[in-house]
Amino acid sequence: MTPTKCCMMLMTCLPIVLQLHAEMEENAGWQKRTEWFREAKYGIFTHYLSQNVTNAEDIHSDKVARDWNDCVDAFDVERFADNMKRMGAGYVVFTINQGTRYVIAPNDAFDRIFGTHPGEACARRDLIRDLIDALEKRGIPLMLYWTGDGTCRDPELVQRSGYSVPVPMEWVEKWAQAMEFYACRYGDKIKGWWLDGCYVKHGNLGYTPEKLKVYERAIRKGNPDGIVAFNNPISCDVGPIEPYMPFEDYTAGEMNNISQLPQGGDLGRQWHVLTFLGSLNDAVYAWGEPGVRYDTEALAQYIHVVNSRGGVATFDVMCYWDGGLERSQVNTFAGLRERLEHYASIKGDDDDFAFECPCRILDAAGQPLPSQVFCRNRLLGATDGNPHTYLQGCFKWSWQLEVDLGEVKTFSRVDVSYTQFNFATRYRVSVSPDGKRWITVAEEDNADWKRQSHVSFAPVQARYVRFLALKPDGENQPGYQMAISEISVRP
Repeated sequence: MTPTKCCMMLMTCLPIVLQLHAEMEENAGWQKRTEWFREAKYGIFTHYLSQNVTNAEDIHSDKVARDWNDCVDAFDVERFADNMKRMGAGYVVFTINQGTRYVIAPNDAFDRIFGTHPGEACARRDLIRDLIDALEKRGIPLMLYWTGDGTCRDPELVQRSGYSVPVPMEWVEKWAQAMEFYACRYGDKIKGWWLDGCYVKHGNLGYTPEKLKVYERAIRKGNPDGIVAFNNPISCDVGPIEPYMPFEDYTAGEMNNISQLPQGGDLGRQWHVLTFLGSLNDAVYAWGEPGVRYDTEALAQYIHVVNSRGGVATFDVMCYWDGGLERSQVNTFAGLRERLEHYASIKGDDDDFAFECPCRILDAAGQPLPSQVFCRNRLLGATDGNPHTYLQGCFKWSWQLEVDLGEVKTFSRVDVSYTQFNFATRYRVSVSPDGKRWITVAEEDNADWKRQSHVSFAPVQARYVRFLALKPDGENQPGYQMAISEISVRP
């Protein structure tokens, strides 16, 4: 090969090599930046918004109308941080603003862009700085919530700033200046950002990777190691949780429940889920609201499984106008770290592939089914090695338990332990490599009362296992309704 051809080949390959090198560096960057986040295991999110805390009709304000600055001035950061410490928060995510002109700390760039005076929109008090100081004393990092739709609910400021939909690049660059002001003001004291309202299609905002890259650069100017996620309006009920932008560090993961789990494989980003603890009249959508949907044990089981698969979980709780947190929510989280340590200390049987694998309760057709109230939201109720816990379907006599082994395994036996006399007289065992294609590997009819069913079959390779009670399928039948205390999957 002549020197000229070698040179031409080198010039052709060089851009590709440089691109691959840049991608490798970026990939290594997010892994390093998110190490602390992954080790934190779980954190707490709070919505502290002017539309709530100043509103005389809102529970967040104790039903008293107040000025925005009065609320921010009264915020007790020491009590807030004490509660976060008690809840075992590995980090805190705090809202800067959401759609209005009212922001939790001074911002010269914001005032310049929107033509507002100090204290008029941006609070007089630097609440972010005070939160950093209070949380830092307790070893808790602070992250910030920001939105890509600016002051969209304030017509006057929308007109002043030139905001429109889809968002123009000129406005994005302005809004990034306000973000950069905070990023540089607090530097590495802010460990990460969760950016909402940055949608490509939802709400016709028209964001593109090019526009969102402007925000990412603004954040990195303050803290190159700060972690960033952009919220993608995926289905908040079914998922899956996946990366949204190529330059984010972790998944935003907004969900309305605790059903989503890391599915294995390399996402190229840190897997993370964000959901809410509140339960306002059993509403599906209850961000920042009081009440408790999940008890400590259900939360511990879920977070343990998420962590064991390399993920991180964040839970939204209610914050009052003066920084107080909803008491029942604080109490629910108070013993959670201890329960996580308990699960981490348990060593299972090496031959049991199902140990501490998450379970789902389904009807006979494979559709999600509620569990009985006394075992609700227990992911590990039948795989925790504890014979005193169990899972049982609700509303259907015939139901099935599905176990996700996390990855494809080779096995030839399934053992099921029942609770008291709640056993299946006719059952079927099915397996699947992907949760879509199912084959039946065993079935038994006219089974007598036994504390356990031992089911053997030819070796199969699968990730999912289902144990279906075909009988009893109604009242006054032997076996009552099946209740499973333990299920094991063995080679």
